[in-house]
Amino acid sequence: MKYLKGITPLLFSIFALNCNSAKEKTSKLGSLQSETVINNCSTYPAAVNSDLLRKAYDSARWTLFIWHCDWPYRPYKDSSFKLIKTFGQLPLNFDSLTRKHDTVEFYFRFNDLGTPIWAFDLKDHLALMNGVAFDLRTGEKLYLISTANYTVNERGPRSRFEYLLQPKVIKYIDSNWAALDPCFRLLAEKLYKR
Repeated sequence: MKYLKGITPLLFSIFALNCNSAKEKTSKLGSLQSETVINNCSTYPAAVNSDLLRKAYDSARWTLFIWHCDWPYRPYKDSSFKLIKTFGQLPLNFDSLTRKHDTVEFYFRFNDLGTPIWAFDLKDHLALMNGVAFDLRTGEKLYLISTANYTVNERGPRSRFEYLLQPKVIKYIDSNWAALDPCFRLLAEKLYKR
C-alpha cells in the first residue's frame, strides 16, 4: 500500500507532463498551420509586383469571394446534393492577369479538391465571375468578368459590386466564419475587420 502511495504522485506527474506535451505539440501544429495559411494567402504571384497591383489583387479576391460567398456549390458529380457547401468555403486560386493600356484584369478560379470549377461543372449553371478589372491610374474597380467573357459593373445600393458588405453578406460571413475558406477569412479579418 505504501508502495502505491509513492507511485501514484509519480504516475500523475508523468501523465500531466504527457498531456502538457501533447497540448504543446497541438498548439505548435495549429500555429504552424496558421502561419502556412497566412503565408499562402499573403504571397503574391510574380506578376503582381507593385503596391498598386497588390492592393488591386487583394481587392479582386475580396470582390470575387463576396460576389459568390453564399451561392450554393452543387457540382454534377454530387448527384444527390450531399455536398452542402457554398463558394465562400472553396479556395480561390489566381489564374492570370492581363494588362490593356491603363486597365489590369485579374483572373481567378474557385477550386474543388484542387480542380478548377467551371460553370458547366455545376447543376445550377451559375454565371461564375472569375475576373475583376481595375484602372491602373486611379485604382478604381471597373467591372467583373464572367467565365463566359461578359462583364458586369452593376451599380446601386444593393449591388455587391459597388457595396460589397451587403447585410446578407455580413450575415453569411458571421454565421459561417469557421467554415470559410482560410484566405477568405484572412481577407475578412483585414478588410471587414471582424
